[in-house]
Amino acid sequence: MYMRREVLALLTLLGWASGALAEDSESPVFEGRVVNATSAHPVEGAFVVVLSQLPDARFGAICEHDGVVSTDNAGAFRLPGVGGHNSRVRPRTVVIYKPGYAQEPSDTGDFLLREIPPDNQYLRYLARLSAAVNCSSPNGRSQDLAEFRQMLYEDARRIEPLDAVGQRLVESLRDRVWWEEAR
Repeated sequence: MYMRREVLALLTLLGWASGALAEDSESPVFEGRVVNATSAHPVEGAFVVVLSQLPDARFGAICEHDGVVSTDNAGAFRLPGVGGHNSRVRPRTVVIYKPGYAQEPSDTGDFLLREIPPDNQYLRYLARLSAAVNCSSPNGRSQDLAEFRQMLYEDARRIEPLDAVGQRLVESLRDRVWWEEAR
């Protein structure tokens, strides 16, 4: 539980520092752009998972899944129907994933992805992403998260673990997928 809070806090900071919110009274939209941290080129085909922290009297906050979208050829994404920073939802966590990349903090207004070698460090990153998106989804979008976790597991399976730790990380990703399918 402690590690999950740590991961959510880190990803909340990453998401809070980036992205823009276009909101009118009729249709709120969360939007942003994903770029390569090294080249500043847009990253096409990255998956964006948006999560919210809802106030809860008993637990302090509950993580809720808002949606999953992918970036277009300009690296842009739009997630309609997601409340703004001024709504009761606070704070917003944005998780960006593309195979072979890791999300990193940004102060440019864009979300940044950096290429990362397929090793145990990358497997740890995939495991943290999987834990970070472990949210409820009363809006009926939980299938999106199951598919997202499946993508993480498939990505991890293609990596040759360097040691027993790497193998355990792949197994933990597999177990999350199996658990999701059993629910």
